Order: sequence, then structure tokens, then C-alpha cells
Amino acid sequence: MAVFVTYPIVVVQIGKLEVGIQLMRMKLVNFWLVMLLTPVTLSAEQPIVNVCDDQAEFPPYTYYERVNGQKNTSKISGAMMDVLTEITKLTGFSFSVKLLPWSRCLYEIATKDKFEMYMNAIYTKKRGEMAYMTKRIYTMSRGYWYSKEKYPNGLVIDFMDELKNYRLLGVYGWSYETYGIQDEDKIFVGKGKNYSNAFEMLKMGRGDILLGGYPVAYGFESVGQKIAPNGFQWSTISSAPPSEFHIFISKRSPRAKELLTKINQAIDTLNKDNTIDTIFKHYIQCGKHC
Repeated sequence: MAVFVTYPIVVVQIGKLEVGIQLMRMKLVNFWLVMLLTPVTLSAEQPIVNVCDDQAEFPPYTYYERVNGQKNTSKISGAMMDVLTEITKLTGFSFSVKLLPWSRCLYEIATKDKFEMYMNAIYTKKRGEMAYMTKRIYTMSRGYWYSKEKYPNGLVIDFMDELKNYRLLGVYGWSYETYGIQDEDKIFVGKGKNYSNAFEMLKMGRGDILLGGYPVAYGFESVGQKIAPNGFQWSTISSAPPSEFHIFISKRSPRAKELLTKINQAIDTLNKDNTIDTIFKHYIQCGKHC
């Protein structure tokens, strides 16, 4: 007489029933040992969020690592990269950052679905129409660079309205709305393709002042690329409040509101325990308020 079971031991003779049961017990013990020794993931992999930023780099906030003075374009570093790492721990989202030409990054956010976020950006009306803005990450004083040879007694600009008295230089793709400048094409006498190129224009006398904060010039110098020429000085516009920099989340993203809520909560937590400022001070002495 035979007894049929569903376990891999298909047929067990009655006389050998005890042996079959012992084999089944051994296999069950082995099964549970494997389960206990095997790492178990209790949740699905962290969802990946594609982020774009400026290919021209924005050190000390975002830049390619240098190896023997050469860019390693496979590795992006900077204060904001470290902040994203901390946000990942608090939100469960993992961020994949790619540096693109700035105009293309904004175009991708506005019209495509591959990139859901961009960062190191200030608010403008146009950006507000296409993306949600997170809480402030860091600030940068509004200021300008000028030649000490041309202005040996220094150059003091107290109010943004005074900028119209000078030939202004800037960087292509950067917004200057926080300087009170709306129609940039009519006001700027020239724009560099990047910050380094804009300094070259200033050095050649193609403009009187170059608008921008000093941390980025310092950031380039910290990675071995001196872009601010000798004999040039930076000064702040004393009456102007600092520019605020944020992360922007595309409104095209189906999870935009979730990202906005969780990232804002993470920013609050990281500010409460001073993590963001500590990260920034690792890169630049003034921390998150420069």
C-alpha cells in the first residue's frame, strides 16, 4: 500500500514512513537555516529620482571631482551632493544627478519626463510655473566683481538700482531677477558661457562689473582652477538681501507633491540638527549663508 504526498518525496512506503518524515524535517531545518542566513530586504529598492544640474559646474555646491587636476566626469561632488545623501536617508528616495548644459536642463524639466528635479537655483516666475520649489537650502550674498586698477579707490554699490549706471557682465543661462534685472538682453553688455569665461570678459574690459557671488569663484579655486584674475575685487550690494537657493521639482512628475512634501520635511530635520550647515562648512567657511 502506498501513501501519496505533495512534498518532493512523492511516494513513501508505510514501512519507511518514519525515515521519510525525518528527511522532511532535515530539509525544513536546512530551509530555515538558509532563510536566517540570507539578508532579507523588507522593502522594495529605493525609487530613483533623476536630477539635472549645470554642466558648467557650481562649486563648492556641485562639481566634477578632479584627479591630478583633470575632471573625472563620472564622479560628481559638492555640498549639495552630500545634502542629497542625507535627504535620501530621511525620504527613501535615491537621487541620480547628471550635469547638463543649464538651458538643456531647464528644457528637460519643462518639456520631458526623464528628469524630475534640478537644484542650485533661485526662484523666478518662469521656474515657478514649471516646477515646485522646496524650502531654502542655502543663501548667497548678491554682489559683483570689479577691477581694482579701474577703480583704485574701490567701487561701492549700495542699491541695486545703481547697477544701471554700469556696463554689466553675467553668465549665460543664469537668472538675475534677484538683482532687480528683468530685461537682461537690453541691460547686459555681455555674458560668458560660464563663470570662467565671464571673468575673461571682465579682464579684457568688455564690462565694468561682473554680477555674482564669491563662493563659486572660491569653489573653483578649491578644486585647482583659479578663475578670478589677480587684481579683481568682490563686493556686496549692501542693501540687497541674499539670494536663496532651492531644489525644484517638475510639475510633470506624477510624484511631485510627494517629493516636495518629503524633501521639505527632510530639510526641516537637517536644519534643526544643523546638518546642512555642518556639511557646507566642510566646503566653505561661511557655511550655508555666504
